[in-house]
Amino acid sequence: MRYNANMRLKPLIFFAIVASLAGLAIYQEMQNPGPTLQGSIAPDFELKNAAGEIVRLSDFEGDLVFLNFWATWCEPCLQELPAMMTMNETFRDRPFTMLGISVDTRWEQVENYLTENNFELNTVLDPGQRVKLDYRVTGFPETFLIDGNGIVLKKYIGAWPWDDARMLAEVEEFLERVESEPTRTSDNATGD
Repeated sequence: MRYNANMRLKPLIFFAIVASLAGLAIYQEMQNPGPTLQGSIAPDFELKNAAGEIVRLSDFEGDLVFLNFWATWCEPCLQELPAMMTMNETFRDRPFTMLGISVDTRWEQVENYLTENNFELNTVLDPGQRVKLDYRVTGFPETFLIDGNGIVLKKYIGAWPWDDARMLAEVEEFLERVESEPTRTSDNATGD
């Protein structure tokens, strides 16, 4: 059997079509990121903190959760951390939880960075990036504000000036809503 030019082109055409379809699917996913848009229930997760304890999003029911996806190799992530620490300090006596989900593969990297910079960030590790995929994160950093009932209030893509007066005021508004609304657990406890 002779090998001709048509036989060489068929696999190339096939792979070009498959690559095009995959690219189209990725593009459509980025245009419509799915279940983590405002008003959707945030996916719960189980990840470990540095002490090896399991941390779940549902552990913070009743709090406004500031959920930040980051990594030590991400320069914009590192640039926004000081402003995040200021925000965390501003709301520390309120029902506000700041939780970082690092996609680094080793705790050593994360702990060294946080210690060297004197940052106190409640952090869990997502080395397999399973939770990142559940939240349809497309880059770093990305932050989600989640109300006390697990509903995504807002998604922020990229680094933000979290210590800016406008950002603090925006988060304050969300926090006031969380403080005034009952959680699902409190509804169930009262029989409502």
